Amino acid sequence: MLVFGFLPLLLPTKNIFAQGVRVNDAAFRAWYILTGTTHIGGKFNLFHDFHFRRSDLGANPQQTLLRAGLLYDANDKVQVGGGFVHVWTYPYGEYPQKNVNEENRLWQQVQIKQPIGKFTLFQRYRLEQRWIGSASLGGFQTPRFENRARFMGRLNLPIPTSEGKISFYANIFDEVFINFGDEVARNIFDQNRIGGNFGIKFNKNISLELGYIFQTLARRAQLATTGQDIFEQNSTFTTSLVSKF
Repeated sequence: MLVFGFLPLLLPTKNIFAQGVRVNDAAFRAWYILTGTTHIGGKFNLFHDFHFRRSDLGANPQQTLLRAGLLYDANDKVQVGGGFVHVWTYPYGEYPQKNVNEENRLWQQVQIKQPIGKFTLFQRYRLEQRWIGSASLGGFQTPRFENRARFMGRLNLPIPTSEGKISFYANIFDEVFINFGDEVARNIFDQNRIGGNFGIKFNKNISLELGYIFQTLARRAQLATTGQDIFEQNSTFTTSLVSKF
């Protein structure tokens, strides 16, 4: 099943949606992504995923994310892996945080590939252990620890073309992020991303994807003046260079 069966989990508590308890920060973002794998022998692949995220349609920095890891092909349908992430988050949006803060993160995942006729369904289950520096103090000072679970369903759609070196495809996806553990005080729901990509495959190694994500994100900090919860509702345009060697 796609992640849409999990959509009830996306709904925060009744109080969060109550009139006057929440404020929305709607904005446009632009994300530039370098992602891909490099085969290193046997069933093992190195993985890289670098995100340069910009707010205000690319005018100002939002976040820089550097992810790396090792993937193992258990069989032709199941892949497991894990690795490390470092993140810089900048003050951005209508309700910016005070300073640039940093985050270190470990991750583990299982991805299942399932052919459905001419389509392919990918389901990815990812766990993250996060050490997040204080945005009030900046950097990686007084980090707090949080766990997060992510589930993504993605359906790849091939686009028929005439024979040639360049081919096309599209995908649609939905991903839900849930915080858990004793360290999580209030925002069990972290975010949801729903969107799609149009892909241009230049050859067996390089593809370019142009996409759109609608992101709903619950900010950890409340509005200082009123104590209201802040929810971002971002329209994000993505450009991804995807490699496989």
